[in-house]
Formats: sequence, C-alpha cells, structure tokens
Amino acid sequence: GEDVVAGIRTPENIDTLKRFMPEAYNEIVENCEILEKHYKDMM
Repeated sequence: GEDVVAGIRTPENIDTLKRFMPEAYNEIVENCEILEKHYKDMM
C-alpha cells in the first residue's frame, strides 16, 4: 500500500496475476461475481 502510494513500487497488471497465478485470479473473479450479484453496481 504505502510503497505504491509513495511511488516506490509499481503494481503489476491484473493480467499478470491471471498468467502467473490463475487459481488466485479465478478466486478473485468468483468473489467479484458474488459481490456484484448481491450488491449490484460493484464493477
């Protein structure tokens, strides 16, 4: 968090997560779909 805000680190793109950690990426997508279905207008 703080490193990104301070400009010390640049976060990777979400496509990088999908390529290198597909299981984690899929879990995030699944959770986003659950939140969107429940709360609406999340994304």
